[in-house]
Amino acid sequence: MGRVTKAGLDQPVGASAINSVPRAMISEAVREVLEEYGYEGDAKVIISVPGGEEAAKRTFNPVLGIEGGISILGTSGIVEPMSEEALTDTIRAHMQVLRAEGRRYAILAPGNMGENFIKQYLGTKQTPPVVIISNFVGKSIDMAGELGFSGIVLAGHPGKLVKLGNGIMNTHSREGDGRMDTLLSCGLTAGADRQVLCAIQKANTTEEALSFLRETGLLNKTMEVLCGRIDGYMKRRASDSLKTGVMLFDPEGELLGATENAEELMKAAVKEEGEKQDEKNRL
Repeated sequence: MGRVTKAGLDQPVGASAINSVPRAMISEAVREVLEEYGYEGDAKVIISVPGGEEAAKRTFNPVLGIEGGISILGTSGIVEPMSEEALTDTIRAHMQVLRAEGRRYAILAPGNMGENFIKQYLGTKQTPPVVIISNFVGKSIDMAGELGFSGIVLAGHPGKLVKLGNGIMNTHSREGDGRMDTLLSCGLTAGADRQVLCAIQKANTTEEALSFLRETGLLNKTMEVLCGRIDGYMKRRASDSLKTGVMLFDPEGELLGATENAEELMKAAVKEEGEKQDEKNRL
């Protein structure tokens, strides 16, 4: 059974990683058995998961600060594999841990690719933690505001994030698309001619559309326009006190475009990471 080592989770540091709802369910089940047998004393309950320590290494637990085994984080007692609620609860838990550590700036990425882009871009041992938000950009912005973050940077590949340039805050395919329409309008603003725009319209993938812009030397300008549009929608969603920034990378990790304040917010997150490491070294 894993134990909590970082503040900000459902249970305090040092406690077994069993959330309040499953704790209550376990306690109630034990109480019923004790009453059935007429036992009025105390009871000690040991929860053991064979192979849990190895299994936990393949979960999000190490990031959340749960060590030594798996966690029981259910909130309803009903298993819903990969449910939206479970995913958003994980995002919130990670953000809560960061705020409990005193961090005010967060870096958000849709997945591991975006996280790797950040590490490659910074090229430093003091890479701040990246919050993996999957498709839930809008909800993640909401959480950052609710938890009192000062600034966030969203980083990733245009293939996923281009939808935000059309105001789509959940990037799952069932929520909408608009990728080529968005690239068309951004390319037009950047100065693309009719031939390039027609090629983008017929493209099968975002990467194919970007290749047409790259060939005409308009890729970076178009990405700057796209970053501005994404950030505009993020600002509209964010609270007044939350600063936002966007960084877009190609599959090799090369920076394609960024908003003006993205670098400033990134540096703030890196500075916090350095301060956190210094604090750990002093202990």
